[in-house]
Amino acid sequence: MLEVRARLLGAGQVHNRLFAPSLKGLASARCEAPGHGSAIHPHRHRRPRRSHGGRESRATFTRTVLLVWGAVAVGTWAAMPQLLAFSSTVTTTPEQRAAVERSVYYGNCDAARAAGTAPIYRGQAGYREGLDGDFDGIACEPYRY
Repeated sequence: MLEVRARLLGAGQVHNRLFAPSLKGLASARCEAPGHGSAIHPHRHRRPRRSHGGRESRATFTRTVLLVWGAVAVGTWAAMPQLLAFSSTVTTTPEQRAAVERSVYYGNCDAARAAGTAPIYRGQAGYREGLDGDFDGIACEPYRY
């Protein structure tokens, strides 16, 4: 009988059928727990992801670059008055700065706010230390809640 099978199936197939009959069910065996892969690959818990040709990584990189660029732009825009005031104090002499600051006088911060000039930065017209309560170079700062 064995020789008949060998002639019909070929030597390699006879070998597999004779010596490994118990492996027949392993190829289709699966782990019964939900979400687990096959018993042959017990550490594979999900199907391999399909390649998108790098589109996802490029989109993530582009999104990150845009977010960083936006954060820098917003930060620069928010700090612009302080940067301009600082650059004007660096480039002008103390006499020129004092002349500009004395060119306009506001009795208090309410008067400066009514004129629409508050906050007033060091080096700008109307700035004086009497209006700058915390001496940080910004007079008549907006109210903080």
